[in-house]
Amino acid sequence: MPQNIASSAKIISASILLSRVFGLVRDMLAASLFGTSWIYDAFVIAFIIPNLFRRIFGEGALTAAFVPAFTDYLENKPRQEALKFVSSILTALTALLSGITLLGIIFFVFAPGLLSLLFDIAPKTQLTSNLTAIMLPYMPLVCVVAILSAALNCVKHFAAPAIASVLLNLSWIAGLLAARYFSNDPGQQVTWMAWSIVIGGALELLLQLPVFVKKELNSPAVFNLHHPGLRETANLMLPVVFGLSVMQINYLADNLIAEICVPGDGAVSALYYGNRLMQLPLALFGIALAQAAFPFFSEYIAKKDYTKARQSIIETVNSCLYIAVPASVGMAVLALPLTRLLFERGSFNEMSSSRTSIVLLMYSFGIWSMACQQIITRAFYAMKNMKTPLKVGIVMVGLNFALNLTFVWFLQEAGLALATTICSLLNASILLRILKKNLPGFELRQIHNMFLKAIFASCLMGLACKGVLLASEKYGHEILRSKFVFLLTQNISAVLIGTGVYFAVMKLINRKKLPAS
Repeated sequence: MPQNIASSAKIISASILLSRVFGLVRDMLAASLFGTSWIYDAFVIAFIIPNLFRRIFGEGALTAAFVPAFTDYLENKPRQEALKFVSSILTALTALLSGITLLGIIFFVFAPGLLSLLFDIAPKTQLTSNLTAIMLPYMPLVCVVAILSAALNCVKHFAAPAIASVLLNLSWIAGLLAARYFSNDPGQQVTWMAWSIVIGGALELLLQLPVFVKKELNSPAVFNLHHPGLRETANLMLPVVFGLSVMQINYLADNLIAEICVPGDGAVSALYYGNRLMQLPLALFGIALAQAAFPFFSEYIAKKDYTKARQSIIETVNSCLYIAVPASVGMAVLALPLTRLLFERGSFNEMSSSRTSIVLLMYSFGIWSMACQQIITRAFYAMKNMKTPLKVGIVMVGLNFALNLTFVWFLQEAGLALATTICSLLNASILLRILKKNLPGFELRQIHNMFLKAIFASCLMGLACKGVLLASEKYGHEILRSKFVFLLTQNISAVLIGTGVYFAVMKLINRKKLPAS
C-alpha cells in the first residue's frame, strides 16, 4: 500500500478502533438494559431515519460527491474559490436539512395522536414515533460534521474527523449510565438514550469547528444555489445516493421485513446487535482504508496520474483482503462465544445470544466483500463515474429484496443477513470487473492472487480456532468456574492461536508465487 495512504489509514483505524471499543461498551450496556425486547426494537426502528441520513448523505453520497469536486478546486483553482465552494455547500445543506428536520418533528409528534382518533395505536408504535422525533435533530448535525470532516480529509488532516464518533459513543454511554441509575422505567431509560445521541452529535460538531477554522477552511457564509461547484456536487450526488448506499438501503429493508414478517419481538434487535458486531472489522479495515485512500485516489485522477491511481487502488484492495478475509472467517467461527461474552447478561439471555450469533454468522461471510466494496466504489467516484455503482446498486437492491422475502420464511432474521451478504459478494465482484474495463492498465491478477492466499490461510486459521473452542468446551469448565472468565479466555485463546496460524501460513505461502490467474 502507498505509504501516504497507509499512514492516513493508521490514524483512522486507531480512532475507529477506539470508537468501536466504546461502541461495544455502549451496546453491552444497552443489551443488559433492554435485551431483545420490543422497547429496543422501537429504538432501533426510530434510529433508522437519522442514521440512514447520516450514512447516505453525511458519510456516503454527499461526501463522495464533495471530495472529488473540492479536490479539483484545491488542485486547479484559487484557494478562495475552494473556500466559497465549501461555504455554499454548508449553507445549503444546513438550510435543507433543518427544514426537513422541523417537518419531521412536527409529523412524528402529532401523527400518532391524529391516527389514534381512527385506530388503536400500539405502545410500540407510539414509542417509536416519540423516539424518532427526539433523534431527528441528530441528522443535520452529523451531516454538517461529515462535510467538515471531508474538507479536512482533503487537506490531509485525518485525526479530528476520525475521533469525532468517539464523542458520540461517550455521550451515548453517559446517557445509558444515567438511565440505569436514575430510572427503573424502560420507556424513560430508552428516552434518555435517545437524547444522549443528539447531544453526541452536537459534541461532534464542536470538535470539528475549531480545527476547520485553524486549517483556514472557513469563509463568510455564502448562500448561492447557483454556485457551479454546488451544482456539480448535486449532479454527482444524485446517483451516488443509490450507488454508495446499497448496504444502508438493504439494512433498512432488512429491518422493515424483520418487523413485519418475523413473529414476535426481538428480530430487529437481533439484527442490530449482529450488525454492530459485524461493523467492527468492517469499519477498521474497509471503511478506514476507503476514507484514507479516497482523497489520494481523487488527487491522482485529477492530476491524470493513472499509474499511481491504478497501483494505489490495487494495493489498497489487497491490504483490505489481507486482513478482512481472516476477519470474516474468524467472526464466523466465534459468532456464538463472542456474542455470549459481550452481551449475555441482564435482559440479554441465552435465546438472545442464539438469535444474534446466527445473524452474525450470516453477516460474517460477507465482511471481506463489504470492506472491498467501500474501496472499489470510491475508485469509481474518484473518476467521477457515478452511474456504474448506481446501475449495479439498483440491481442489488432488487435482488436483496427478493432474497429477503425468500429466506425470511425459513431462516427468519438470519435469512435477511444472508441476503445482504450474497448481494455484497455480487456487488463487489461486478464492480471490480467493470473497474478493470474503465481504468487503463488495471489488472485483477494481483487481487486474485491475494484473495486465494488469504482464503487458504484463513480456512486453516478457522480450523485452529474451532479446535480451541472444542477443547475449551470439553476441559475449560472444570478449570474456569466463572462464565465470564471462561468465555473471555476461550475467545482470547482462539483469536491468538488463530492469528498465529494465519500469519504463519501467509508467510509460508509468500515464499512461493501462485500461478497467474
